[in-house]
Amino acid sequence: MLVLVRASAFVDDVAGLGAHDHVCWPFHDRDDFLTQAAAFLRDGIELGQRPLYVGRDGAAAADLGDLLDVDVVTTREMYGVGYVADPSVQVEEYAAATEAALAAGFTGLRVAADATDLVRTPEQRDAFIRYEHLVDRRMRSMPFSAMCAYDVGELGPDAVSELACMHPVSRTGAVPFRLHASSEAGQHASIAGEVDGMCDGLFAAALRRLPVASDGPVVLDASRLEFVDHRALLALGRLSSGVVLRDAPRLAARQVALFRLDHVTVEPRS
Repeated sequence: MLVLVRASAFVDDVAGLGAHDHVCWPFHDRDDFLTQAAAFLRDGIELGQRPLYVGRDGAAAADLGDLLDVDVVTTREMYGVGYVADPSVQVEEYAAATEAALAAGFTGLRVAADATDLVRTPEQRDAFIRYEHLVDRRMRSMPFSAMCAYDVGELGPDAVSELACMHPVSRTGAVPFRLHASSEAGQHASIAGEVDGMCDGLFAAALRRLPVASDGPVVLDASRLEFVDHRALLALGRLSSGVVLRDAPRLAARQVALFRLDHVTVEPRS
């Protein structure tokens, strides 16, 4: 399987993201979101991707206005009311849409979506977060890029943080860490940013959504991990299959030895 290098970062805008990139954009101001969505789709057009905007029912057609002329669909039209994602099925639907875009002569598919209405209940949110991680894995090898936007004022910051931390690219200040699909062969996921006592619950929730292999340890690319405290390492140690932190901060190795975390192996960066 061809795996391409993708962006993994906190960003202040969505400009310049590539054909496989996956960004979460929490917003308080709708005009700000629409400006960013137009910029994201415009970049996709320049890359030859088919642009698609998924907006709220009743407003989607007018959302982008004169900012951009792209295909538009509402969340009601695409998903229905009260939709609870089947993560695997939804991934395959976007894979099929990407193949259709390729068959039509585009270089891939680019979607900007206001997904607020799809994650209003805990059940919806849990299913959608699991989908976000699964589709992130597929995006490593198919020309599909997505901007997933969520209204913080309507959903609340805690709910949005659960979604944002599962993206390789997220708006600066939205979350302290990111747990997402790795671009490196042989690794299950990447962990980036800072994981400390202020985000214990958020990190534990993210780990619960991470598919865990039963035939060996979970291998995490920690090359972009800036700091991890002992509570996060204890949470990792509770994964039944064990964990390998590859290219991790040297402090993590000392903490693992200090707390005798037999299920956590740290390969420190040089």
